[in-house]
Amino acid sequence: MTRPMQSQDAAAHAKLSLALWLPIVLMTAVALLAFHGCGFALRGDVFPPVIGTLLLGVATTRYLAARPGTHCFGMVAGIWFQAASIAGAALMLTYSAASLNRRLADALMLRMDHAMGYDWAAYVAWFTRHPHAAEFAVLCYNSNILQPALFVLVLMLSGHPDRLNKFVLVNIVTLLVATTIFAFLPVTTAWLHQGLSPDEIARFRFISGSDQGWVRELLRIRSGELRVLPPDFSEGLVGFPSFHAISALLNIWVIWPLRYWRWAVLPINTIMIAATPVFGGHYLADLVAGSVIAFASVVFVNRLYPTLAKYCAAPGESRWVPTAVAAKAPFLTARGTASPARCSTKSGSQL
Repeated sequence: MTRPMQSQDAAAHAKLSLALWLPIVLMTAVALLAFHGCGFALRGDVFPPVIGTLLLGVATTRYLAARPGTHCFGMVAGIWFQAASIAGAALMLTYSAASLNRRLADALMLRMDHAMGYDWAAYVAWFTRHPHAAEFAVLCYNSNILQPALFVLVLMLSGHPDRLNKFVLVNIVTLLVATTIFAFLPVTTAWLHQGLSPDEIARFRFISGSDQGWVRELLRIRSGELRVLPPDFSEGLVGFPSFHAISALLNIWVIWPLRYWRWAVLPINTIMIAATPVFGGHYLADLVAGSVIAFASVVFVNRLYPTLAKYCAAPGESRWVPTAVAAKAPFLTARGTASPARCSTKSGSQL
């Protein structure tokens, strides 16, 4: 249980959240330039929503999150806007990366899978034989947007605004790293690389061919056919590394300080990772790479965050630094996270 948010805490958390808009704005600007430079059309259904989301988000964080009376609402709404802006920029970056049309790296991924003893056909066949398990796995797999949106509200109400700011920052880092790798190592799926016919793919029931999903968009971009976003523009194209694997691990990490939530979130996201090779068409190597990126990004953000917190302290609180959460688990423990009721001040008092 945490005590009510002090005005100095609210100002410090909001200032840091506002500072996070700078890399988001830069990321969006780069995405728009890359998108346009790669020949994609910046039509009315792309540019205005992207800019509108940025402006609304910055205004919400600037004018609502810093006020004690509207702090919780402002932080939650501001972070939702940040998530939407990051996702939009990442989508444009992945489409731009796909248009570079570099040589597909499927053969390398398949060799790595074989070296790890992974047989995609046997794994997919298990889901084909267990349709009820597959249906539940699909629900977990498709929860990658709903979960973070819910966690923003839960963590804010439970007094973990620092955790949320870290979550935003680590998502920026992981998306940039994953998209950069994808630009140089694009992949499709094992079954397409091995030349399975549409009838053979259909027998596996839960996997898609070259005329469906993100692979279809990837191939259309690589051929030069697609340069105007489809109406349902919402699906990223990153194959290697797997961002679903990254998202699942970050979901577990961000909610870990909340004891009762962690045991619900852990199995859901474990199943999400297990479902990714089937419903996302990923190689096992994609999951391994995504896990490494998630781990490294959390470590990086945990080291960077105290410095950001120090420079975003409220006036007269220049030494505000978050304390550690009492959660002890390998990788999942985030050093430097605090509830607002335990922030040290320059005078040494405990809030």
